[in-house]
Amino acid sequence: MDSRQLYLYTWTIVAACISISALPAASAARDCGDAAGSGQDLDCAEGGRPINTATNYTTIPSDRTSSSSSSTTWALTTLASTARHRFRRRASTGWRVRASSCTGCTRTAPAVLPVPPSSPANTLSPSGHPIKPGEPWGLPLQHKLLPEYMRQLGYSTHMIGKWHLGDHQTAYLPHKRGFDTFWGTPGGVLDYYSYQTFEGYNMYNGSDVLRFNESTYVTDLFAHWGQALIQERAAAQKPFFLYFAPNAPRGSVNRNDTLQTAPKYLNRPSVQAIAHPGRRKYAAMMQAVDDAVGTIHDAIRDAGLLHNTVVWFLSDNGGPLPQPGTFGVAAPASNWPLRGGKQTLFEGGVRVAGFVWGGPYNAVAGGSLYQHPMHLTDLLPTLVASTHVPELADEHHDNYILANSSTHGYNHWDYILTGRAGPRHITPLDINHTEGRMGLIAGRYKVVTGNYFNGSRESNKWTRPFGTSDADPQQVETRARVHCHHPEGREQTPCSPEKEVCLFDLLDDPCETNNLAAARPEVLEELLEHIRRWNASYHPVIRILNDPASDPALHGGVWRPWMD
Repeated sequence: MDSRQLYLYTWTIVAACISISALPAASAARDCGDAAGSGQDLDCAEGGRPINTATNYTTIPSDRTSSSSSSTTWALTTLASTARHRFRRRASTGWRVRASSCTGCTRTAPAVLPVPPSSPANTLSPSGHPIKPGEPWGLPLQHKLLPEYMRQLGYSTHMIGKWHLGDHQTAYLPHKRGFDTFWGTPGGVLDYYSYQTFEGYNMYNGSDVLRFNESTYVTDLFAHWGQALIQERAAAQKPFFLYFAPNAPRGSVNRNDTLQTAPKYLNRPSVQAIAHPGRRKYAAMMQAVDDAVGTIHDAIRDAGLLHNTVVWFLSDNGGPLPQPGTFGVAAPASNWPLRGGKQTLFEGGVRVAGFVWGGPYNAVAGGSLYQHPMHLTDLLPTLVASTHVPELADEHHDNYILANSSTHGYNHWDYILTGRAGPRHITPLDINHTEGRMGLIAGRYKVVTGNYFNGSRESNKWTRPFGTSDADPQQVETRARVHCHHPEGREQTPCSPEKEVCLFDLLDDPCETNNLAAARPEVLEELLEHIRRWNASYHPVIRILNDPASDPALHGGVWRPWMD
C-alpha cells in the first residue's frame, strides 16, 4: 500500500477512510441504554466502551497539527511501538500530501464536509472565530455535506470525535446532516478525562448523552470506537465512509492542565527526552494520535480491507504560536521553518502536511509527491471522483462542479494518480472584513494583508522549536521537507501586514522572508484584482454571541440543543 504527498491549501480533515468495494455486514451491538434519539442518557460497560456500539464510519482530523509538528509526529512514531508506524511505512510508498488549511477549527471543517457556498469568501471565514460553547449558530442548514453525497453513492456514513459545526439545535448535529451514526462531542473543546466542556458534560451518541462507568483518555476512547466500527463494517453489505476527528492535540478546557495527556504516552523514553515541558506534553498528545492512527490501520488490516480502503490524513491548521500568558516562553507548537501559525494567513497557519493511502491506486502513483496547490474545498469533488461513480459529476465544467451544487472545488484525483500539474491556479485564503484580513495565492505569488490574531505581533514571526539551532536543526530530511532557499527565520525585506500589503514568491521563498510588494508592483496589482473580484461576493461572517438559555445548569448539567 502506498501514499502520495499532496500540496494542499485546505481547511480540515486528517484522515478519511473510504471503502471502495462492497463489504459483508453486521448488526449493531447494544449492551445497554435506550434507542438512539430517545433523548435519554446512556450508560456504558466496563473499560469505557459505549453501550450502543452502532455501526460507524469515521474521518479523523488532527487538530492544530502543523508542518513541523507533523514531522515531529512521524519522528516520534518511528521511536515508539510498532503498531503506531503502520501508516508511516506505507506513507513512504503512497501519495504524500503537503497541505494548507484554514486558520481555525470551526472554519476548517465546513470546506471538507459540505459543498461550500458559492465563494470561499463566505459566511464561515477561514480565520473567523470558532463557535464557542453556548453560541446559537452553526453551518447553515441549506448546505449539503459530504456524507450526504456519500450516501447517494451507496455508502454508509459515520462520524467519531469532534463536530464543532453547531449544537444549539438538533438539526445541526452530525446525525441530522448526513451521518448515519455519530459518537463524540458536538462542541469544539472538552476535558480529556471528564468529557466536560467547562461546566457541562458533552459526550454523545446521536442525540443521546453517553455515560461511562470509568474514565478513558478521550483520544484512546475515540480510537476504540473507530476500531469497533471497522470491525462491524467488515461484515456489512455496503461500503462505508468514516470521518474520524480526534480533539488532540488541541488544548483542554481543564484550567489546571491545558495540555492533557496520559501517563503511558508522557512516560515513553522518546517523550521524556524532550527538555521543554510544554513540548514534552504536546509530543505525548501527538503520540496518542499516532496510536489512534495505528489502531485504525490495524483494524482495517485485521478486517481484510487494506486493499479496498482509501485513507486521507490531513490537519486543519498550523500550530498555535506564543501568546502573552500562555505556554511560557516557548509555545508547544512550531511551524518552523514556515512563518506564522494558527489564525494567521502566513504559510505556517495555512500550509499543513498529510497523505493519501490505500486502495488499488497505489500501484499507479505510490511513493510520489503531489506539489500542486489544493484548497480544502477541492477535497469533496476529489473524494467523490475517487469512488468512480460518475452520476454526481458534471464533467462539462473544467472545475468538475458537482450536479446541483455551488462548490468552487476542483477534482484533483486523476492529477494525483498521474502526477500532472493540478487544475487549481487561484487559491483564495481568506477575505474577512470583520477582522481585517485578506489573502490569496495566484500561481507562484501570494498576497497577505490585515491584522494579526488577537493583535499579537508574535504572529508575524518564525517560532523555532525549543532546543534547536542552525547548528543543530534536528530536522528529518524527506521529500516533503520545506526548503526556504534563504536563511531560515531571518527577514530580508520587512512585512507588516497590519500596515501594508505583503507579496511573496512562494516558489523561491516558501518561508516568506522577502516582501516583494515594492519590487513587483505589477504582480501585486494583479493579485489585488483577484481579491477585488472575490470580494464582490463577500458575505458578513457569522457570529452570534452566547445565549444564557444554553447554560448546562438549566439542562441537568449537560450541554444540550437548547433551542429545539
